[in-house]
Order: sequence, then C-alpha cells, then structure tokens
Amino acid sequence: ASKAYSIDKAKEIAQMLVDAHTPVDFDYTMKFKMKKEVTQEEVKNSEQKPQVQNDAKICPRCNEGELVLRKVKSKKAQEKYNNDEFVGCSRYPKCRYTENISK
Repeated sequence: ASKAYSIDKAKEIAQMLVDAHTPVDFDYTMKFKMKKEVTQEEVKNSEQKPQVQNDAKICPRCNEGELVLRKVKSKKAQEKYNNDEFVGCSRYPKCRYTENISK
C-alpha cells in the first residue's frame, strides 16, 4: 500500500533532506593518478602563502606517500623487526614499503 502526501509535506521532507546533506569531498585525481588542473586563482594563492617545509620523509618506493610510524600487530611480523615499531608508507595497502627502525 502506498501513501499520498500533500505538497506541503513533500516540501517539508525535501527541506529536511537538504538540511541533512553533507557534500562528499574526495580527491579523484589522487585515486586515478590524474594530473590536477590548476586554476590561475590557485596559483596566486599558493604564491601568497609561505611554503612550509615538511620534515616527513617521502616513500622511496611509490614517491607519493609519507613514511609513518607503525606498530607490529602479529607475531610473524615481530620476528622481522627489532622492536614493536617500524616505519611504513602512509598509502598502505597500495604501497607496502616498510623499514626497520634503528635505535
């Protein structure tokens, strides 16, 4: 059985949906490895902002991700590393680069 709604009720439901909507912000250029088109306005804005040096190391395998600190979760992996932490690529599982931490 279906219900019939008045125009006012349909407008009320539509307004509730509009109010509850949150747009999705996803970078498809990164996902599909496309070159991002840069507008003139973005170029001007980037020239005005001071460039901040990021001290995070870039992954030597994929040259896209950053090396981040990770914790060993399995006994098999514990045998591979000196302690319970290691450095791995932030793009895991697409890039599986890891290295041992020497303390």
